[in-house]
Amino acid sequence: MGKIQKITVGISLGDINGIGIEVILKTFADKRMLDFCTPVLFGSSKIISAHKKILEELSKIYSLTITYASNNPQKEHKEDISIRSILLKTLIKDLDNPKILFNQSVSSQWA
Repeated sequence: MGKIQKITVGISLGDINGIGIEVILKTFADKRMLDFCTPVLFGSSKIISAHKKILEELSKIYSLTITYASNNPQKEHKEDISIRSILLKTLIKDLDNPKILFNQSVSSQWA
């Protein structure tokens, strides 16, 4: 069997308040997808940049900043908390700051 030629797939993140990023993360969490295509994402990085800036500023003030994904009881989440936590972990890894940690276990159902 010959080697499969990878295609490049353009993917729009869609509405900034939508589920685009979460769907993309869920899709490409299965690393086999990358055997078939190279995803190219189109969309605004404003939201992710804002999250990064907040965490960077907190790390300047505090010796350690711990963050986690949570469920807001006042909001209907379109994706499971596990998918949203993947995005947050990826953001923190990209910051590469030892003063910023992800720890889902500090989350509380009452928070």
